[in-house]
Amino acid sequence: MRLEYSRLIGDLLAYIRQESGAGALPERKAKLPVQKTAKQAQPSVPVKQVLPPATPQKISSPSPPLPKTQGQSPFTTLIPRALGGLRLATQIPSDAEAVALTELYKKKAPQVALLYLSKEELPFFEALAKAIQERLVPAKIWPAAEFKAVAGLRLILVTHAATDTLAVLKAHFHPSPEPRLLGVPCILLSRIEDYEQNGALKRSLWQHVRQFFP
Repeated sequence: MRLEYSRLIGDLLAYIRQESGAGALPERKAKLPVQKTAKQAQPSVPVKQVLPPATPQKISSPSPPLPKTQGQSPFTTLIPRALGGLRLATQIPSDAEAVALTELYKKKAPQVALLYLSKEELPFFEALAKAIQERLVPAKIWPAAEFKAVAGLRLILVTHAATDTLAVLKAHFHPSPEPRLLGVPCILLSRIEDYEQNGALKRSLWQHVRQFFP
């Protein structure tokens, strides 16, 4: 056994000498890491978009101008033609006539006179005058003692008590053939309390008043 080990050792030493005489073993060169170079992006070339040829637009010819009359707008001839001969005013009408009619109506003389004898009768006559004014003709209230002839009157409403007690009325009152005061037809009323308490009597009075203004 020892001979075999000695042989092996000798062979090994001889191999080492041989090898060392031939030169040292070449060292392995370390591999350097290979750096990968990034590919540079190629600039993109813009693609030209090809559009279809534009359709030529049809140019309409301008409408012929409307016929003009000297000193007039074209509408003064166009509108009457379109509306069947309707005429247009060339000037703004004045409202002077309307204003005058309004003032005349405000100042219009009353056609009905209502004569009260006392202040207690006044509310009844005021309500009656308002109804006549709104539904029939202009009306006005007077104190019976101060009443005088008024042009344009068509009817007078007065109580029996007023024509019996007031000399200024009694002198101009004519009871027949129909009651008249200062030559104007009149309706003689009984006591005002009777009309205020009796609706049928009040309606009869209203119908009597309306007969004078059909």
